[in-house]
Amino acid sequence: MHAIDKTMHAIDKTKLQRFSKLKIKQNKIYKLRELSNIYKYWKNKINIISKKSSNSNDFFINHLLSSISIAKIVKFRKKTLILDAGTGGGLPGIPLAILFDHCKFTLIDSVYKKIKIIKDFIKYLELTNVEVKCTNVKKIKQKFNFIVTRGLYNKLVNYLITTNLIISEHKNGIFCITGTKLKTPKLLQLFREYKLSKYKLSKYKLSKFFNDRFFVKKNIFYYKIKDLL
Repeated sequence: MHAIDKTMHAIDKTKLQRFSKLKIKQNKIYKLRELSNIYKYWKNKINIISKKSSNSNDFFINHLLSSISIAKIVKFRKKTLILDAGTGGGLPGIPLAILFDHCKFTLIDSVYKKIKIIKDFIKYLELTNVEVKCTNVKKIKQKFNFIVTRGLYNKLVNYLITTNLIISEHKNGIFCITGTKLKTPKLLQLFREYKLSKYKLSKYKLSKFFNDRFFVKKNIFYYKIKDLL
């Protein structure tokens, strides 16, 4: 990992807690700031995240807050197993792994060059609770308490559920962070199409969590097993 210019960004504790309204320890603030620096350094060298995020504030709003928004809904218990399916540039998996360092995260993607870079990120940040694999979700045999993904991929969600990758213990399910325009009735129709009747769908508007216009059309869809609520 190349040296990072620590003056690139100013994600301080006050700013992060003001926007997220989460209580985050100083050592985790430091790692989130370092993560922001890393993405800024690499984004001009490799297409690791969207090129539209051209400055530190874009990354802070579009990627960091978006990723940790799941923490506004659930507090993962100790030793929870979490899969980031299609992690891309390590989002939302890496920010969540920093916040929930008592949980075990597995990040997968089929693009080798991204996985190679993410492994460097993990090493640089000294994250011991993250495993990174270059693979397709259909090759995953391990089971998890939760699965997270950025985007609402109906076929992916259907596959994850029907192949029983979710451990049926405690709270569990699938979190999809998305800007989809699909409304809940349409999603329920898709549920019937895929015969996902045992799962309950909850929708959370991110605009209720964060006061920024970027989140106006952003949502989290949470698929959870009815009989475990």
